[in-house]
Amino acid sequence: MFSNITNPEIFIYDGETGEPISQTQFSLSLDAERALLDLVNYNIIPPRLLLLDLKFKPEENYTPPSLSGPVKRIGAIKGLFTDAYSGELIPVEIRIRYDARARGNLQGGEYFFDSVEYSNIELEDIIY
Repeated sequence: MFSNITNPEIFIYDGETGEPISQTQFSLSLDAERALLDLVNYNIIPPRLLLLDLKFKPEENYTPPSLSGPVKRIGAIKGLFTDAYSGELIPVEIRIRYDARARGNLQGGEYFFDSVEYSNIELEDIIY
């Protein structure tokens, strides 16, 4: 059983070709952290996730998320999950397929987004 998540990042791949797109650091809202903990602890797949303050480190094939519509993606979310009993930090990787849509891009850049929503989430694997 895990109680919180630190140092989250996601490795993003094109949903059609599998080509790498970006390694991305982000912040978790309390709702998103709870949703990921429920996924790992109870195998409850969230209907959507809202990630905040995304900082993209793009690959050559980088295409930013769009404000106009969702794009298919494959992702490997990695983070340190705190064991609720021992307090030990355990590296966990969550592999998912999803649709990504930008929700906030106040600075207008293509490498930083205020928020991106993931929907139609399909769980591929959880690796401890």
